[in-house]
Amino acid sequence: MTRRERVLAAIAHKEPDRVPVDLGGMRSTGIAAIAYGRLKSHLGICTGKTRVYDVVQQLAQPEPDILDFAGADVVDLGRAWLTEPSDWKDWVLPDGAPAELPSYVNFEPLDGGWVVRSSDGTIIGAMPAGAFYLSQQCFPLNNWDGEPGILRTLAQLMEKVTWAALPTAPFHKPLTPAHLAEIRRKARHLHDTTDYAIMAGFGGNLLEWGEHLCRFDQFLIDLVEDRRKAEALLDALLEMHLVNLDKFLDAVEGCVEIVQMGDDLGTQLATVISPRTYRE
Repeated sequence: MTRRERVLAAIAHKEPDRVPVDLGGMRSTGIAAIAYGRLKSHLGICTGKTRVYDVVQQLAQPEPDILDFAGADVVDLGRAWLTEPSDWKDWVLPDGAPAELPSYVNFEPLDGGWVVRSSDGTIIGAMPAGAFYLSQQCFPLNNWDGEPGILRTLAQLMEKVTWAALPTAPFHKPLTPAHLAEIRRKARHLHDTTDYAIMAGFGGNLLEWGEHLCRFDQFLIDLVEDRRKAEALLDALLEMHLVNLDKFLDAVEGCVEIVQMGDDLGTQLATVISPRTYRE
């Protein structure tokens, strides 16, 4: 079986020749950049670079040697971008190891750590000295009184959340007709030149966006005490996602095997909200 056939067989509930493996096909199956560098050192791999493609979680993009070592069957569509040296700039990981960040990412040193600002200068993310990832610092709807008019500016408010301000490819550019054509072209090339199953991480998060816009605790309070307010935000997010999803699916149709969407539904101890509230 090819890697793609193996994944498609598993998705179809057919028995493949072995269990498919995923390392970095999406962000939740990725590897921290510090761990990645140490894995390469352990394996005696001295070539290549540690490229931090997900700067919020500080995740490395696995290189071909590491994918082969892991026996990986899946790759992220986003690896078809940022392929030129000029697309990256030097970075130093918290353990002192050299790495690279996408050139469009602007980390500003502050008090021994790093911050990221929005276009108006607001600090939206911080990675203090000793931290291993970027934490959200700005919650644009934290003091929202539920007045619906503000939801007309939802796209602008989302730009003050690190996940939107520091997106991974191919969402590092707006979904204009030109970029959608580029997505289709690059997805087709990746599909035709490899036997990996290709996963496109769309996201489509709802609860996570509520938590990042309103602040985690406030959004959970709203779900209980002000359901109309919480649902108005979720409805607006859903409509925005549907518009973008229509565009994106048209671009990748026939070129990817998996479109990944998800949300944070649990903690290390329990579900974030009750199953009943989630179903509602």
